[in-house]
Amino acid sequence: MARSFLSFTFALATATAILFGTGATPASAQTVTPTAPSAAPAQKKYPEAQEALQLLLGKRDMPGAIKLLEKASRTYPELPAAHVLMYQILAQMNQPNAARFELEVAIKTNPSDPEPYVILGNIALQERRVAEATMDFDRAKQLLAAYTNAERKGAMEQQTMSGIAQVAETREEWKEAESRLRDFLKLATEDLVGHQRLARSLFWQGKAGEAYDILKKAKEIDRTNAKKPNAKEVFLTPEAIMAQYYDQFEGAKSANPEKWFTAALKMAPDDLSTRQVIAVWALEKGKLPFAREQAMAALRIEASDAKKFSGSNVGRMLRGLVALWEKDWAEAENFFQKIVLENPSDFVARNNLALALVEQDDSAKRQRALAYAEANYRDNKNNPDALSTLGWVYFRRNEFDQAGLALDQAVKATNGNLNNADTATYVAHILYHQDKKWQAKEILDSVLKNERPFSMRPEALKLFEKVKDAARPAEATPAITPGTAPKTP
Repeated sequence: MARSFLSFTFALATATAILFGTGATPASAQTVTPTAPSAAPAQKKYPEAQEALQLLLGKRDMPGAIKLLEKASRTYPELPAAHVLMYQILAQMNQPNAARFELEVAIKTNPSDPEPYVILGNIALQERRVAEATMDFDRAKQLLAAYTNAERKGAMEQQTMSGIAQVAETREEWKEAESRLRDFLKLATEDLVGHQRLARSLFWQGKAGEAYDILKKAKEIDRTNAKKPNAKEVFLTPEAIMAQYYDQFEGAKSANPEKWFTAALKMAPDDLSTRQVIAVWALEKGKLPFAREQAMAALRIEASDAKKFSGSNVGRMLRGLVALWEKDWAEAENFFQKIVLENPSDFVARNNLALALVEQDDSAKRQRALAYAEANYRDNKNNPDALSTLGWVYFRRNEFDQAGLALDQAVKATNGNLNNADTATYVAHILYHQDKKWQAKEILDSVLKNERPFSMRPEALKLFEKVKDAARPAEATPAITPGTAPKTP
C-alpha cells in the first residue's frame, strides 16, 4: 500500500512540475519537451489540470482527464494543447508508447499546432534520426509563421531554431550551424549553452579567435546574471572551454590544451568548476602531479567558504581519485570514506572506496570492501561499473568463481564492448587465473595498444609480461576485446 501511494504522489508531483513550469530548461538544452515560456507563472494554480491528474492517476480515466486538460488549455493560453499535456505526463511516467500516441492524436486534432512537431524533432535528434528531425523542425517552422498564441510562440521558436541548428551540428556542417545558432541567439540573447555551441561551430571552422570572443561574451552574461538574488555563476571559464576544444580537435599530442588550461587557472584560480575540469583532464592524460595540484586547490577553495560550498564533495572526490591512480590506498580510503559518511548512497564514492579497501592487506578492510561493492550492486544491478568493481573485489579476496560470474555479467551489461580499460584488465586477470593465457593476452594487447593512461595500466603491463608469449590455438574462440561485441556463432 505504501509503495502505490508513493508512486501516485511522485507521479502527481512530477506531472505538476511539468504543467506549471517548475522544471523548465534552457531552450538550447535539446530536451524532448519544449521550454516553458517565461510568461507562464511558476506557481500559478490550474484547477482543471490538477483535477485531470487526479482523475488519470487515481481512476485511470483517460477520456475524462483529456476533457479537463482541454478546458485548462482553453482557459490558460500559456499551457500547451490537451494532448501535448497528456504526452508530457505520460512521458514522465515512463510510458513512451502511450506518450507518442498522444502526439499523433495532437497532430490529428489540431494540425496547425507546431508544438508536437517541435517535440517529435527533439525525439528524432536524440535517437539520431537526423533526416526525420529535419522534416519535423521544418514543419514546425512553417506552422509557427501563422501561429498566434503569443504566450507559447516565443519558446517554440527558440526550440525550433535550436533544433535546426543541432541538425547542422550533428552533420558537422559547421558554417550552417553557425548561421542557425546566430539566428537562435537573436531569440535567446542570454542563452549560455547557445553561445557555447556557436563558439564550437566557429572553432571547427578554424575561427579560434572568434570562438574565444563568443565564450568571453557568454561569461560576461554569466557574471551579470550571477548578481541577481539567489544566483551564481554557472558558465565555465572561457579558457578552459578553449582547452577542451583544442584537446578534441588536435588530439593527445597537442600542447595547446595544457597551455589554455594554465591560462584558465591564471584567470580564475578560485573557480571550483575550472579546477575540477582540469583535474579530470590531467588524470585522463596521466599527469598525476598536475591533477593532484588541482585536487588540493579544490579542497582549499571549498574550505575557504564553508557556507558557499556546503555539501560540495568535489575536492574530496578529486583527491581520492588521484590517490587511487597513485596506488595510495589509505589516502584514497580516507577521502572516499568522508564522502560516504555524509552521503551513504553516493555510487561513485562507494565504488571507489571498495577499490581502495580491497587493495589493503587487512581482512577487515577487505570485508568492508565487499560490503560496499555488494551494496552498490544491489542498488545498481545493471551498472557495468558496479559489476566490474564487485568482480575485482571478489578476485582480490580470492573468491574466483564469484569474481568470474560478476565480471561476466559486467561484459554482458556492455554488450561485450569493453571500452573501460580497467574492467578489461580485471577480465584479463580472471582469464589468466583460469589458465586462459592467450585470451588474457588478446584483451591486454588491445588495451595497451591505446596509449591513453588508465588507473590499472601498471597492472595490465605487469600481467602482459606473463602472457605475451602465449599462442592462440588454431580452433580457438576469439577472446572479447575492448570496443567489440562477441559474435553470434
